[in-house]
Amino acid sequence: MELKPEIISEVCKEIQKHHDIFKIRFMLDKRSKKRQLYIDGITQEVQLENCHVYSVKKAEVEHKIKEVSSSLQLSVNIENGPVFLVALFNIDDGSQRILFIIHHLYVDTVSWNILMNDFQKGYQQIMQGIVLDLGHRTMSYKSWSQFLSQYANSEEIKKDIPFWQSQMDSVKKRRDK
Repeated sequence: MELKPEIISEVCKEIQKHHDIFKIRFMLDKRSKKRQLYIDGITQEVQLENCHVYSVKKAEVEHKIKEVSSSLQLSVNIENGPVFLVALFNIDDGSQRILFIIHHLYVDTVSWNILMNDFQKGYQQIMQGIVLDLGHRTMSYKSWSQFLSQYANSEEIKKDIPFWQSQMDSVKKRRDK
């Protein structure tokens, strides 16, 4: 099956809308401390690079792909975007490779799996003529952050402080021996 750039773009745009993490930007404040900002309504096209690896010796294909990939990775910008890039490599032999580039502050191993499942689901839906639907959204990043903040300041968690303080004291005693 040949991957189509227009469908890749459409699915990735929907993934970006579906997952709140892509509304996050990281900025340096006046004291050079990193700050994480949630910017509701942020819209930025997912950058898709359609790369042709033609007239390259078979042994040089991997090198060319790595070269282009490295260049694209340098264009990820956690302050202003883009934070999500995709490269579609069309190779001389008719094969294709797809590369998703997202800064490590935005995804972990579990998140990659979720995003790849969403991509496959969305791509298949469009290919089958079905309306693109990634399903129900989970708790928004903003709501989760607010929940964690409230929980961190709750009476329930405050009663655990003596236990964790004793753990710290125990570690300090062993270290100071």
